[in-house]
Amino acid sequence: MLALRTSRYSRNACAATPAKAANTTTTRPSHCVYYPQSIFFFKNQTTFNNYNFVTTFIKNITTATSNNINNNTTTTTTITTKFTNFFSHLRFCTDSHNKMTTEQNKKQKLEATESLKVHLRSDKARVPTKGSVLAAGYDLYSSEDAIIPAQGQGLVSTDISIIVPIGTYGRVAPRSGLAVKHGISTGAGVIDADYRGEVKVVLFNHSTKDFEIKAGDRIAQLVLERIVNADIEEISEDQLTATDRGEGGFGSTGKN
Repeated sequence: MLALRTSRYSRNACAATPAKAANTTTTRPSHCVYYPQSIFFFKNQTTFNNYNFVTTFIKNITTATSNNINNNTTTTTTITTKFTNFFSHLRFCTDSHNKMTTEQNKKQKLEATESLKVHLRSDKARVPTKGSVLAAGYDLYSSEDAIIPAQGQGLVSTDISIIVPIGTYGRVAPRSGLAVKHGISTGAGVIDADYRGEVKVVLFNHSTKDFEIKAGDRIAQLVLERIVNADIEEISEDQLTATDRGEGGFGSTGKN
């Protein structure tokens, strides 16, 4: 931020010294008979888009006004031009910063939402739907014909990209009907909040027959789940709290 404070013109050099705040870079030109008693100072130097330009400008103005110009039209015109260029540049920097801030705000507002945003990447894509009002998952639709071989697997396209609500991730889960009737399950089903690529579904065919998929078929469901993004803290063995289970692993809590 550039602040300009002016007082009346004076032929006497100004003896006042501007206050200098902590962590603030202060630039003050010397005064002369044709220089207003003004104080230029910068706050938060690192946030100004072109600090070097501003300091160079002030040095030029200071040098020009250090001479007794006595209504010299040429020099006055030069100073006026410098002021015009400076404030044009300052306005450009401000407009650029405001535009950047606006774009950042739009992005944050878009991502900080409680709605599931869906982009259809082709005319074959379909918006996920719910089978009932209280259904946990959104049905995902295939955008292509495909065959999942018996005892094999395949990667099926949906041609959609999504933005999940902040604080959640998308989990691709099997559809119960496909699992029971055809032995079809899903794998590798985590969609991170910052993923913007196409959502594809890994399908496993556990049956002894090939499974045929047509474009528009429901192939899986998308469940939104809350997550905690915790910081990692390394601890020693002594800091592991004791529990009844201890190090008991597979099968340690019972036969089934």
